[in-house]
Amino acid sequence: MLDRFYIFSPEQLNEVAQNALARQSDTRGVIDDIVRQLKVSHPGRTINTREEWVFNNAGGAMGSMYIIHASITEYLIIFGTALGTEGHTGRHTADDYFHILEGEQWAYEADSLTKEVYPAGSVHHLQRGVVKQYRMPDTCWAMEYARGWIPPMLPFGYADTFFSTLDIQTLWHTSVITGREIIANLLHASLFKQSAYDGVRQALNKGVRHIDTAQIYGNEDSVGQALKDSGVSRSELFIATKYGGGRDVRSEFNDSLRKLQLEYLDLYIVHWPKVVEQSGGLAATWSEFEKLKSEGLVKHIGVSNFDNNDLDELLKTAKEYPEVNQIELGPTCWKKVEHIYKRNAELGIVVEAYGALAALTSPKSDLDNLFSQLGEKYGLSKGAIILLWLKSHKIVAVTTTSKDERFEEYNKVYASTLEEVDGEAISKLGKQYLDIVTSMTSDWSLNYLNNAAEQAKSDPPGYIPNQPLRKSRRNNTLEQTHEANKKSLELSAIKHNKAWETAIAPGKAMFTTAFMMYMSGSSIQIFSISIVFMTIWNALKSLTKINTTFKPFQISNAPPGATLTHAELDFTPQKLAFVACQVAALALGLYKADTMGLLPSRPSDWIEFWRSDMLTTFTPGSVHPLY
Repeated sequence: MLDRFYIFSPEQLNEVAQNALARQSDTRGVIDDIVRQLKVSHPGRTINTREEWVFNNAGGAMGSMYIIHASITEYLIIFGTALGTEGHTGRHTADDYFHILEGEQWAYEADSLTKEVYPAGSVHHLQRGVVKQYRMPDTCWAMEYARGWIPPMLPFGYADTFFSTLDIQTLWHTSVITGREIIANLLHASLFKQSAYDGVRQALNKGVRHIDTAQIYGNEDSVGQALKDSGVSRSELFIATKYGGGRDVRSEFNDSLRKLQLEYLDLYIVHWPKVVEQSGGLAATWSEFEKLKSEGLVKHIGVSNFDNNDLDELLKTAKEYPEVNQIELGPTCWKKVEHIYKRNAELGIVVEAYGALAALTSPKSDLDNLFSQLGEKYGLSKGAIILLWLKSHKIVAVTTTSKDERFEEYNKVYASTLEEVDGEAISKLGKQYLDIVTSMTSDWSLNYLNNAAEQAKSDPPGYIPNQPLRKSRRNNTLEQTHEANKKSLELSAIKHNKAWETAIAPGKAMFTTAFMMYMSGSSIQIFSISIVFMTIWNALKSLTKINTTFKPFQISNAPPGATLTHAELDFTPQKLAFVACQVAALALGLYKADTMGLLPSRPSDWIEFWRSDMLTTFTPGSVHPLY
């Protein structure tokens, strides 16, 4: 009944573990294999691929932990030790599954006189509410999956830090990772799972008949229920979902069909070129798609996020061409994807566009002004103008909305026609649009240009790659230079605004920090100490990295054809504001430490305090003499 709150299942994870154990000969290889499988089957932010190991001492059992996934309903970690450990399992509000990867795990309950032994390859299921003593007698590593209500379990994981180890650095690191992953997955859930039922019902009531979802969105069940409850005839609907990999095509297709409560699909799509790695490769995967179509289980088959190279590779063995290619496409990325659009058109493949309305979130530009002008001309919003532009290219728009007025506007788009000259104007300005490439490029980025995504990852934020300047055919070099200089000034303004946001961010955070310090009182408790320590530490660290903080903004590569200087931009006012905020934070931390009696009161005591090796306790990587 509650499966919709989980992205994993014990059976699926057991299969993942068994596959890794069968393919790999050592624990390192097994862990890498597990993460690789999960990354393919669950793309996006749900899998933490950064291998961040931290010590954990929950229930007295000390070991090393790598958090792969964390949410309020489940977590998945690698936990184990190279030396052996034992402790209390805790009495939890979730079922806990230990998939043993190496060594043995022993356990017993209070009323048992014999131990339970779980060797490599087995699963120790600790049911919620049950408590045991457990032991890893020697080297032992396990993939631990907890499934239930996770927040009440967190105090158990942190208790030993407060009452035993006082390892604040590990506590902080663990909290950052856990909080980051939980927040990321809450956002993921809000985007894809929350209100999927209501959204689909609303769309169907407004006349929408094309519903697009995917296995990895985790909302097929709610979409299926909405379709069933709507009362709309199946013959009127066009339902599309996507193969996410991780399992063979047939199994995942049947699972999607079951969740959607359908007997067939109108469109089945390969979500991403890389998802075929777990299903025998591209040729084998597409062959299964062709079989599904020949059996009448799917009316149309297609792909998503395929560039021209991917298409060429597919067509080498395909008996049937893909009927659809769903890619990120809009005016602002038209320069990058026009060649893909044209290649698909030549092959008779319908292009579906997602992310087209991203142009509306971009800074004010000539393109944005054009949307406004055309909106007044056609009596439509800027978003509708973009959809009308897609329509003029015979591109199917895939978008979302929860506003009634948007549905009415979509109907206006279908009833309107964009004049050719206006469509050309949008395309022209779209090609001139400059995206600020940042190092935040994710694994989802489609590599439209050779090594583009990889290059973006290595370049600093704010970096704009130089492009060769094409020779003018109409002697309008002066006009091009003027436009390039204008774009250069726009980019400089954007960088200055972002730099100001960075500069004053510590000042904004001080209000929260001061409130937390006030609420913690003046007593010496671990919570108060941790707040003070982290405030002082972050301020000192930031003050030593001022240039590093603002370096990404200082890189100034002008657009092609610009005659403005390429010298570094000046961010002195922002740096001074940043220093002022950090000094204020440092003063706040020192003041709080003084009120708690943690600082020496005489100059001579300060010298002794500085020389004291007490500070080594808080120095990363150091060893205190007592240990």
